[in-house]
Amino acid sequence: MGRTPSRSRSSSSGRSSSACPTSCSTRPGFAVFAFLAGWGDFIFALTILNGSGIEPITLGIYTYLGNYSTDWGAVMAAGVFAMVPAAILLVVAQRYIASGLTAGSVKG
Repeated sequence: MGRTPSRSRSSSSGRSSSACPTSCSTRPGFAVFAFLAGWGDFIFALTILNGSGIEPITLGIYTYLGNYSTDWGAVMAAGVFAMVPAAILLVVAQRYIASGLTAGSVKG
């Protein structure tokens, strides 16, 4: 009965040591998907932004479309330029996205 109580971890440090490996691998994937959602946001920008100088690329492409005629070559070129940053981001973060999507599904 002369045992001294052992020092145990607090509950918050126990939670962080067990949750951090799972959550750390999902953060880059979440950041990529959040970037892509903001990059391609069209309806929100069309509804809220009126006349401001800052607009998403999708709204800039929409301004190329005319009422009676449209230069489809310019629209397609702008679409390709709009895809380049997102494609580069996806190629660079592909490993993190795959590990983040499967982090909670694999037991081990």
